[in-house]
Amino acid sequence: MRTGDKIMLVLMSIMLLTMVVVITSYAYFQINETHGITVSSGAYDIELVVKFSGTVVTVDSPYYDQEHGKIIANAFDELADNYIGNMTIDLVITPDVAARLRFKIQQEWELQRYYLDQDPENPIDPIFESIYHSQKPSEYYPYSLMMWAGGINTQYEQDGMVYYMDVIPSSEETTISLIDGGSPYTVRTNSALYEECYVYFDLFLDVVQANRFSEVWGIDPAYFN
Repeated sequence: MRTGDKIMLVLMSIMLLTMVVVITSYAYFQINETHGITVSSGAYDIELVVKFSGTVVTVDSPYYDQEHGKIIANAFDELADNYIGNMTIDLVITPDVAARLRFKIQQEWELQRYYLDQDPENPIDPIFESIYHSQKPSEYYPYSLMMWAGGINTQYEQDGMVYYMDVIPSSEETTISLIDGGSPYTVRTNSALYEECYVYFDLFLDVVQANRFSEVWGIDPAYFN
């Protein structure tokens, strides 16, 4: 092979390698921009997609606590980027076999109180209180201010689990919309103090092969009939 041909071959190889790197990098960027947080992989690929005003929360988001694996929603300020009223929660599931799903949104509601114009010699430390909700109307997730997405077919049980009443088909991607918005928690602001409220949450998911739900979960075989 002549020297000129060798140089041309090397240049073509470099160009092809550069194109592969660019395409791969672009695909990686697109995935991270449009996808959420991987919950599990294997027989049941599950992705948690939480959005605030259409922006996806990723593991690098300021609204994701990586240390505790929880998402943070603002429950008092309608102008906040992570305001609960602008939040949606979806699950994207691709099972190898037809599956059944039950889940629980594990929530920690925290009221934070800060005091103003304090005596510098006797300051009052901020107070952090856990908030517990009474049962709300049916459009709300049980004991929460999060609101169900329209059309979701679920059944809540006293064990705290929510059963998704439809079979998830095998070998295809299914998106289940769980939550669409939420109501704010009323906080106080006056000359003596101001309050803030946040909710920290994750999901407990339990997915089983559709024809084994009774055996695995220990419930009536006719539960979904």
